[in-house]
Amino acid sequence: MQPRFFRSPRSSVLMRILLVFLAALCVYATAAAWINRRFINDSTRAQAYQGTQQSIEMFMSGIEMELINARNISNALLFNPDIARWLKTQETDRDIALIQSANQALLQSFSAFTDIASVYIFDEDCADINASNHITFNTVPDIHIAPWYDRARELHGRPYISLNADGTMFANSGQNNISYIRQILDTLTMMPAGYLIINFNERLITNITSRVDAKHGTHFYLLDGNGQSIIHGQNIPPEALGIPPEGEVRSAGGKAAFWYQVSFSPPDYPALGWTIITGTPYSEIRTLPNAAVSFLLPLLISVVLFIIGSVYTASRITRPVQGLIASMQDICDGQMNPIPSDHRRDELGKLEERYNAMIASVKAAFERQADTEREKGRYEREFLSEQFHLRLLLNSLHTVSAYIHNGNLDRAGRTLTDLNHFYSHFYTVGQLVIPLRQEIDNLRGYLSLQKTQHPNMIDDRYDIAPETEELPVLRNILLPVAHSSVLKGILPAGMPGILSVEAKLAGDELVLTVRDTGAGIDEERLALLNEELSDGVHAGYGLRGTIYRLRLHYNRSDLCDVTSLPDQGTSVHIRVPLDALDEEASLNASP
Repeated sequence: MQPRFFRSPRSSVLMRILLVFLAALCVYATAAAWINRRFINDSTRAQAYQGTQQSIEMFMSGIEMELINARNISNALLFNPDIARWLKTQETDRDIALIQSANQALLQSFSAFTDIASVYIFDEDCADINASNHITFNTVPDIHIAPWYDRARELHGRPYISLNADGTMFANSGQNNISYIRQILDTLTMMPAGYLIINFNERLITNITSRVDAKHGTHFYLLDGNGQSIIHGQNIPPEALGIPPEGEVRSAGGKAAFWYQVSFSPPDYPALGWTIITGTPYSEIRTLPNAAVSFLLPLLISVVLFIIGSVYTASRITRPVQGLIASMQDICDGQMNPIPSDHRRDELGKLEERYNAMIASVKAAFERQADTEREKGRYEREFLSEQFHLRLLLNSLHTVSAYIHNGNLDRAGRTLTDLNHFYSHFYTVGQLVIPLRQEIDNLRGYLSLQKTQHPNMIDDRYDIAPETEELPVLRNILLPVAHSSVLKGILPAGMPGILSVEAKLAGDELVLTVRDTGAGIDEERLALLNEELSDGVHAGYGLRGTIYRLRLHYNRSDLCDVTSLPDQGTSVHIRVPLDALDEEASLNASP
């Protein structure tokens, strides 16, 4: 039966943990002292060597991980469109907006990597943009005479590491910079476009050495390829010099330590040439005696006590924490579920209470944000739809003006009549989705207007499957496409053409096809058009604007493709997912 102190919900979690493990620690310390007095560890040096190797491997892994991070950051900067435009623009043509956007891209790297001291980007004319987290002075503005310049050119885009950019860039804090330097190549021509220098504060190294030191008790001293200390102001003790390859035990001030030296050059940086010197004090090495009966008994007692303490901790402490972790995983999976509370009154009970309150607050905030985004998307789709009607009205009025100016009042009158008929009978305001039948009627009205303006040029034909007529579709899904077919296909061909519209069901999709027999599109322009449609380019009010509205509405990017042959016409295929059609009608009722 547990003592009253352990069962009381009012007792502090910290006090319970301390009491359990303090008792176990006392037994373990007593056993360890007895073992140290009775046995001499013959394997101390072997353990020192093994610990040193583990420390060095841990340190190298940490450095290699930081180099990977540096490469990722440099790639992000090199492929940033604002920086690319800055490099491609002549210095005299760079306006303030361009410079500010490029600088903003540099500043964003600091949020991703806090150990960056500064970032410099130079073009071939020595102009630069830079951003600093810690003020850095560039002592050689002319990069062509900088000692790192020729090396960067030789590597042709591959990075290399140096100290303080080969002695040309210094931090005002007095600490050293570890400089990541690479040549920037134009992605199209692979010709030199500039140079990137990312200066990392030496804290990047000291953070790693601190972690290794805390785990293994190993002290690190680092030298670059020129024998300079990488950590500013770090003095290497005399006993650390001249270490043989297998390491050596040396004493200083009455304290023995195992010293080891190794060269460090990662595979992607063969010329790095750093030297790592480590010293592991013998006082930090936990020696293990040879197996003996007198060792097994206290060890067994210690293990049993630690197991009992661990089981207690798991039952009283880690179980609520595991519930918290499970709830966090539910949040990652999109489920904002609170933690079931057992009404504890200790620190964990308070944590559960505050956590559940936070979940409720975040859930409410997400719901408000979702409502805002849905409203925003609706307004954007309505604006893009109305843009086409505005353009149609302006073009028609321009045509009427031209007829009046040329004295053709009869055609001007018929055009105004058709325009009035179209906007009176077919134009619907405030509806995002309409039945396909109504969209086809709108299209007929629009083509009637075009036939008046271009007599004997357009022959429109329709093949609409009966089961598709009442399916709800996005308003103006066909009119802008037909508009592009007439103005960019049939009319430029200079001869009468056929515009056919088809609607059918294919699997789980509604397939709409607008086909013309006009001028067509050459292979190069067709590839560029399909690429723009895939990338979501929405410039214009015709086909591109329609596909952009479809992407916003259906949240998919594979809704349209275009096929064409020069002088034979163009076909536009639009695929609407059927699983979204059941939700379409509700949009008309939205405010």
